[in-house]
Amino acid sequence: MSNASREFTRFNIRVGIGLVVLNVILLNVLLSQGSLGRWDLTDGDIHSLSDVTSNIVSNLSEEVHITGYFSQTENMHEEIRPFVPAVRDLIQSYGEASNGRVTVSFVVPEEDEEAESKALSDFGVVPSSFAFRDRSESGVRSFYFAVVIEYPASKPVTIGLSDLIQRNLFEQEARIELKNVEFEMTKALKKAISGFESRRHLFSRFEHTATIRTFLSPSEQLPDLFKEVPGHVRKVIEDIADSSLEKVTWADISVPSTDEGRRELMAKYQAQPIAFPGQETPFYLSAIIDLDGKPVAELPLWRLSDQAMAEFDIRQMIEGFFKRRTKGLLRTIGIAQMTPPQDPRAMQMGQRPPPAPFMALEEQLRGTFEVESIDLGSAQSIPDSVDVLLVMEPRSLSESALYAIDQYVMRGGPTIVCADRNDFPMPRNLSDFNATSIETGMEDLLSSWGVQFSEEVVFDDDSGDFFFQAGPQGGGRGRVKDVAWPGAPLIGRNEESANRECSALAGFEEARFWLPSALEVSAVANIKSTPLFRSSEKAWLMKLPCTLTPDFGLDPKRGFVLPDDEKLSQHLLGVLLQGKFASYFADRPIPSNESTATDDDNEAPTQDAPITAALKSSRPDTRVIVIGDGDWLDNREAGFTAQIGPPYGYFDRNMAAVRGIIDWLLLDDDLIRIRSRGRSYRPLEKLDEEEIDSITLMNFTLPLGGVLLMGILVLFRRSKKQSLI
Repeated sequence: MSNASREFTRFNIRVGIGLVVLNVILLNVLLSQGSLGRWDLTDGDIHSLSDVTSNIVSNLSEEVHITGYFSQTENMHEEIRPFVPAVRDLIQSYGEASNGRVTVSFVVPEEDEEAESKALSDFGVVPSSFAFRDRSESGVRSFYFAVVIEYPASKPVTIGLSDLIQRNLFEQEARIELKNVEFEMTKALKKAISGFESRRHLFSRFEHTATIRTFLSPSEQLPDLFKEVPGHVRKVIEDIADSSLEKVTWADISVPSTDEGRRELMAKYQAQPIAFPGQETPFYLSAIIDLDGKPVAELPLWRLSDQAMAEFDIRQMIEGFFKRRTKGLLRTIGIAQMTPPQDPRAMQMGQRPPPAPFMALEEQLRGTFEVESIDLGSAQSIPDSVDVLLVMEPRSLSESALYAIDQYVMRGGPTIVCADRNDFPMPRNLSDFNATSIETGMEDLLSSWGVQFSEEVVFDDDSGDFFFQAGPQGGGRGRVKDVAWPGAPLIGRNEESANRECSALAGFEEARFWLPSALEVSAVANIKSTPLFRSSEKAWLMKLPCTLTPDFGLDPKRGFVLPDDEKLSQHLLGVLLQGKFASYFADRPIPSNESTATDDDNEAPTQDAPITAALKSSRPDTRVIVIGDGDWLDNREAGFTAQIGPPYGYFDRNMAAVRGIIDWLLLDDDLIRIRSRGRSYRPLEKLDEEEIDSITLMNFTLPLGGVLLMGILVLFRRSKKQSLI
């Protein structure tokens, strides 16, 4: 063997040994539990924990356990399967960054019956179902995709499928995307920590004495679905009573087996029996709670679904009742609205006064928040207990009400103003549907902060379906017709109409506005404006007053003639203002208290005094959101949703949108920074057929070309070696 051949052999041996050593090192790194096993090369490190989360988990005072409930991949919906590794990796990251304070486990519920039962009873984890069809079979499958965070002595927090994924609306074929999972998990972790504090202080702050009376029929008299409920109820209520500092007592009332006994029970306690399909005898499954000796609520301990109430649901219901009646445990939402005038004659005749226009909004928020209704007609101040203020559909506000809102903002109070410059009484048959111009009373205040309302109504060709009589001018005795009515713009249907880059709209899907006013924003010192909602580019302005009834003789599709292209443009409908706000009353007289009349006619009225001392400016991080529609959350929208449903009713979607904004306004700075990570919408551009063919051809030719090139190099080296010999 020549020297060249021996040198070549030694070189190959050295390279081989080096590759083996390198592979061993890499294998050890990849199999280790440390963070060196992953490298995040994404823009913004969106698959790595933020510094905020790392600091939170590394400084926990108690141990936290995170459990991921994931079905086997083959049982999952095909669009969900790719997300499992990413979520599992992120859960593992919490454990790695916690210095041992966070333990992690993963459960396949279908393979562990006991764990599946615990997931339902303790955490409320239920499977999601989907229909499938393949070449061999079709049917319905269920799968688990949830995360549970447990903090000692606190109610576990469950993050479900809807919290982790969302549907992308802006592609030809809608697809499912993963949400900001770190935000959801860190928010849940902080919620568990605060839940520990609130549960510990629940009954120490509870200012009443309570009696819980349960009415539970024997298990043999209950439908199969509810047979285990009485045991769950007794366990939960006994635990609550024991931890209540003797403020809660429990009486388990025996349910008589005779009709006469049940009638006596109903007469004494007003407990309502349940008539259930397939049951010959009504049964009892409820609790009545007395506060300070007076019955205040009856809680049904059953529900119509394929799952009975588990311990988790029962505890959540009963503890929620006490939390809503304990000061300081729930965040407070103030809803400032105009109270409808009451007719004294109607009240004398026993007629009920008209409901507040945003009563449905109040009811929807009460399950999660304390809600304080504020009458804008008589408001002198906004209570300090209000965490977020909603100013709904203001009309000709007094200076006192304006001052109250101004000073709340000066105190740094997060505020949402929903207002417009039009009024449209809803006629019964929609045949005489008109809008007139009004004033909110907030024009000058908002103008001082850089926002003005247009005096026209925004019509938009990108609108939701509505129904009108298809007679002349939309009225008459014609048949009911679905109309793409431009007076109800859909927000979020196209990508440009909702600024999802802003974390206030993270998770926002779609909403419907009613005859909104366009907003104009001007620059104001120390205030930054961020657009939130816009119309489509096919929108136009209608001067007030105007008719809203479509004329199908002019246009059979929408009932309105679409203006020329030069009159169509995009209009701003919602804006976020952030910064240091100057008080509108900084250089104006403070409104006087109008209610200065005295009971004694002989006594001279006291001199008008200021309501409070004026604050001249707000904190530099104050946030105000202005939405150019005062009607999108009112009872009319709720009524359409409840009575008619889709496609006419959008109240549930509008509620989801405002809940998301409220949640964002209540977030601390840490969670806001996490929520903003990885929210940019950057889809890959769709390839055309020629590009797909070119890439396919390259996939075949490049590997073959590489193999041929290697072969040529090998032959060249061999011929060179032979020439040396």
